Amino acid sequence: MSRLFGGGPQAGVSQALEQDPQVSVESLNNQIGQIQELLDVSTIQKRVLTTISQSQEVNLDEAAMDDLAFTLLNVSILYNEYACKFNLFDVCLLILETCRTKEVSSITCLWKSIICEEVLPCSTNSEAVVEFLTTLKQGSMLEEETIVFGSSGGNNIQLFEAGEWIPRLRNRVTSLGKELFGKGADYTFPLDLLVNELEGTCVDIRV
Repeated sequence: MSRLFGGGPQAGVSQALEQDPQVSVESLNNQIGQIQELLDVSTIQKRVLTTISQSQEVNLDEAAMDDLAFTLLNVSILYNEYACKFNLFDVCLLILETCRTKEVSSITCLWKSIICEEVLPCSTNSEAVVEFLTTLKQGSMLEEETIVFGSSGGNNIQLFEAGEWIPRLRNRVTSLGKELFGKGADYTFPLDLLVNELEGTCVDIRV
């Protein structure tokens, strides 16, 4: 997935606040919007900090952790060097929504990655499931995840047909939908894509 954002809301807010106080209503509203965006990004940064601090899988050096904890980061750095780097797919979508960034290829990649993260790795007794999941993970950030055909996966890998991933995925999509949809950037919650992919998993589980 390509790097996004050339700068953050900080620069825009600073420039706006340095302007002549005799500004139009439109200009004032723009300034308020920039400040709100800055506040939203700071909230997302706190979420990233909490997630990374609680994770045992993320290895972040001390300097980078200090920057995350004590510095209001440029949104580009927050997205590319933290959220995207450590596969925080939900946070990546929240940043795109907050910054009104309609990057369709990145949004598609993130949603496919979210579905794959809940379903994979897995084993299955259906060739149709193997074919569907192989197609699903293409273009995601989890293309290397394992799909095992037959019973050779053992007890350490979930069986797709058992459906253990269903409540996890349902809860995650529902939670993200509440955060993303209806906020002015509905393209971050692409209904057509989600319906297509989720219907695919439901059809395959009945094969």
